[in-house]
Amino acid sequence: IVNEKPLKMSILPVLIFPEASSKFPLYFGVGAGLGVFFKQVQDESNVSFDYQLFMGARFFNVYGSTGFFIETGLKNHLHITSDGQFNGSYLAAGAVFTF
Repeated sequence: IVNEKPLKMSILPVLIFPEASSKFPLYFGVGAGLGVFFKQVQDESNVSFDYQLFMGARFFNVYGSTGFFIETGLKNHLHITSDGQFNGSYLAAGAVFTF
C-alpha cells in the first residue's frame, strides 16, 4: 500500500440538525452512502459503504453577508466485497454566505 494511492468518489447524503435557516451556530450531522473506487489497491473491494458523523459551528454575517464555519468529524468506510475498513477524522474550515 505504500506506493499505491487509491482514488474514490462517495455519494453521501447527510442530515444536519438544526437547519442553517435557524441561524443557530452549533450543528450536528450524520451521513451514509456508497463509495466507488476508481483506482484501488490490488485484492481490495472497489465498492464501500461510507458513513460519517460530524459537528461544527457556523457564524453568519460576520462581514456583510459572509461568515465562516469550523467543523470536525469521523469519516469511515467498510469494504463491501472484501474485508477491510478505514477510520479517520477530519477538521475543516471555510466560508458561509447568506442570500
